[in-house]
Amino acid sequence: AGTTSDDLTVFVGGLSYATEEEDLRTSFGECGEVQAVRMLRGPSGNFKGIAFVAYKTLKAVRKALLRDGEEYNGWTIKVAKPQERNSEGAGKGKGQGKGKDKGKDKGKDRGQDLTAQTVFVGSLPPDTKMEKLKEDFIECGPVDCVRMVKDYDGHFKGAAFIVFKTAAGAKKALEWNGSFFYGSRAIKIAPARKGAEKSPKDDTEE
Repeated sequence: AGTTSDDLTVFVGGLSYATEEEDLRTSFGECGEVQAVRMLRGPSGNFKGIAFVAYKTLKAVRKALLRDGEEYNGWTIKVAKPQERNSEGAGKGKGQGKGKDKGKDKGKDRGQDLTAQTVFVGSLPPDTKMEKLKEDFIECGPVDCVRMVKDYDGHFKGAAFIVFKTAAGAKKALEWNGSFFYGSRAIKIAPARKGAEKSPKDDTEE
């Protein structure tokens, strides 16, 4: 079978809402020559944090897929083949062959509900760094990723979602609510609402 446009395209999710197309093209151009970049936008023109990058070679696609889970502009991004991004059974059809098991594992993670492993952290100082949060909360258990909540202009809103590798880590973090301080602030730690970490408008008071 010949190479299709889907074979040469990667899905990029979890991007900052302030991401510029030219910056994304330049960054992902490090993996190989980019044919096109498509940014998904809402009815009002606001970027939705999702893009598709089309390459000229499969080699470039393979290099881009290695960026899955990487930090980009302060956000942990997801990079996948378009047909696998919401699949729990990635590895069927086109995904077979070399790297089949790797694709299957990644697809399984993407389809998994991680709410029980995620905590919402609010009332954070405006200068809070992602690395500092991860470093502090790793005491509760291994941290998978940290999502800093930002507005459409890319400004940090004083809140974050921390995804642990286990539900036990999240449970331990919840015990810190009200007793863990950042500077003079007692930060708020609460269970994450399902799908809440995907919204740019999460309020720290919720």
